[in-house]
Amino acid sequence: MKLRFMKLGFLGLLGSLWLCPCLAYKVRQRRELPASQIQTVQELTVALPLLIINMTNCTGLIRDGSLATNVSFHASDYQHDLPFVMDCAAGFYAVLGDFMAAASEGPSPCVPEDLRTYMACIVAASCIVQAAVPAHVSMEVYAMILEQVTRFEEITWPLLRDALLHEEGGNSLAVDALLPEAYICDGSEHDHAFLQFDAKTSRETSLRQLTSMVGTEHAATMSMALDLKAAAAASHQIMNSHAVNASLDETIDKLQQAWHPVCQKLGCDHTNFWDIYLQHHKHALALLETKHAGLLRSDIKLRFHLEQRVQRFMADTQDYSFIEKYARHGQEHHSSHQVFHAYHDSARASMLEFAKSVVGSLSYERAKRLVNLHKLADIEKEAARKERSAERSASSHASGRPSEDEAEEANEKMQLSLLEEVEDEGEGAEAFWDRRRRRRRRRRIFEAVVKVVVQVVETVVEAVTAALACAGQGGNFVSTGYTRSLNGNVAWSIGLAGGSSDIMKDILNGQGPLGWISLGAGFSVGSTTDVWWAGAGFGGSIGCNARYGWRGKSRGSCTMDLTVSTLACGNVPTSSSACPFGRNFAGMTCSSSGGYFVSIMCCSFDLTNGGNTCR
Repeated sequence: MKLRFMKLGFLGLLGSLWLCPCLAYKVRQRRELPASQIQTVQELTVALPLLIINMTNCTGLIRDGSLATNVSFHASDYQHDLPFVMDCAAGFYAVLGDFMAAASEGPSPCVPEDLRTYMACIVAASCIVQAAVPAHVSMEVYAMILEQVTRFEEITWPLLRDALLHEEGGNSLAVDALLPEAYICDGSEHDHAFLQFDAKTSRETSLRQLTSMVGTEHAATMSMALDLKAAAAASHQIMNSHAVNASLDETIDKLQQAWHPVCQKLGCDHTNFWDIYLQHHKHALALLETKHAGLLRSDIKLRFHLEQRVQRFMADTQDYSFIEKYARHGQEHHSSHQVFHAYHDSARASMLEFAKSVVGSLSYERAKRLVNLHKLADIEKEAARKERSAERSASSHASGRPSEDEAEEANEKMQLSLLEEVEDEGEGAEAFWDRRRRRRRRRRIFEAVVKVVVQVVETVVEAVTAALACAGQGGNFVSTGYTRSLNGNVAWSIGLAGGSSDIMKDILNGQGPLGWISLGAGFSVGSTTDVWWAGAGFGGSIGCNARYGWRGKSRGSCTMDLTVSTLACGNVPTSSSACPFGRNFAGMTCSSSGGYFVSIMCCSFDLTNGGNTCR
């Protein structure tokens, strides 16, 4: 079997790990899942995005635990942190283990104790889910999962792995497990049928191969797939060949020329990368109609990698004219925004409905494996409180009246008394009514048990939907202001939008506001420098105000509640009215960043001290 290795060097290759062949579920072969495994794969489909959320939380805690608020865990050494990481992944591995046990003989190679296999097993799980598309998992649900898995694989996992690797005892993570090519999903970047066409393959041959996969009715979509692939490849080559001190205008002109023919068909502005990026989602919507999960997977990776290359190019060149001439955030066509949101809204809504249906069909013991048990306990406590309140309310309304059970018992006794008057065999009549009363009691007990079971499963459904509620939303982030990186793991940017610059100066110096101010703000938790942010982050606007109490006015705070995404973006120096103290102030540089995100969770962030609840 031909295998693909990462570029690790000779010693790295010797240390590479191989996953047991039983991990593969014939994902390259389009075959039906056995009926006995359909529910498990659907359960895995829900477990996968929940894992990404948990592991994103875990990454934030391990990398910036000193700034985390309202949490008891604080990162230490590898042996201390390993159980915490395992706990974040426990539900996912329980479900994946069920599938592996049914699909192959022997123990599963994917176990939560071995962090070296985590990323490989997550990718393998996405391929298992792909085998169920579209028969048992919709294309829209799969799209939502892939958007999250792709970002986790490229941004979040390297951050978590790096943090653990540098802890005492974490050197065993120097090399990730590698997947043989047979375990890569069809249509991925390793598939020669799509993304790996070489120069000898004509466009006509490529188009014929792709069309044969989906049918001639989707020939135009396949033609666009090839056009997008060619333009993206040209863009990578142009940016990679841009030398130091080379003409940026010439590079921009080449990029615009590469996209001009594509945009004539797609309806995008070839002079603005962000309009190209948004309109690319029109092609993704068309791919959903093909019902070919592998091609969708390829397109998501293609789009993501190009967006990341543009962001990295901005960070490397540190020239704001690139933004002005080719990455004009906020100047896209209105229709481009509509396409972007239509794609992500559809995927997110489908995932929420799918999760409710799947979790609601599980037993309580199976369902609760999927969720954060602390969150589940909070929901169950709230449900119990509401039930007690309802019972007290019902009791007060029914005061002085016999209960339904008491009324039924009295009615039965009355019927028994009447029957005894006319029956010669009183004992036989009494036995009859005893049996009837016992049956009714058993029915009431059974109904009560069913009610409790339904209620506890509903609490798990609520916990799952609450966790997924902030995931999968498409949005935009933009931040222009003074940028500061704290300990290399947390960074924020603040720009003045309205109010007193004196109050802004206090905030930049780490003090709370003594009055009202409106700011443009952004932050990132992960790996941060003055020119590059990677991790969980967001950019938007915020209002700050002083705190007022019985002693009068005191310093307030600037805490914003956010929908957070996994992002990686460049910060480019600029001059702006958002930076009223000049381009450089107190060791900070006025810079600008922007782009589009897919959300992963919700949290709050305090701009005055970097404290956050991104958990």
